[in-house]
Amino acid sequence: YWLELDIPDINQDGFLDEEIILTINNVYPANPNQIYHLGEGANLISYIIPYEQSVSNSIPDEMEGYFTSFIGSAAAASQLTPNFWVGNLQNMKKQKGYWAILDLSDCPISDNPDNGECYQDNFGNIILKFYWNN
Repeated sequence: YWLELDIPDINQDGFLDEEIILTINNVYPANPNQIYHLGEGANLISYIIPYEQSVSNSIPDEMEGYFTSFIGSAAAASQLTPNFWVGNLQNMKKQKGYWAILDLSDCPISDNPDNGECYQDNFGNIILKFYWNN
């Protein structure tokens, strides 16, 4: 999770001047059908499916070719050829975060972001509409 806090740096040394105590009052489960909008290169993404599965099985077949690697905590996997992953990251683990590295150079771009896998954002970046296989 990313939090943005608006706290003044009183003595302007680049550090917080006081301890911040945050309280979480409610937690809601993630929607397993969540759609992520991923760009070319590195994307930090959470694995929200409630069970483990192999890297290859966790990605829909039609999107797997766009992923070159995943990097987790002390684990990584790289796709050498279609559907063939190597590395010590064997299974995606629930409630963990991963850096997903994508190559979208071959993703067909749709004029309508609601149709198709890839579209261009307002800055000309190619974006993949991604969801986990569940």
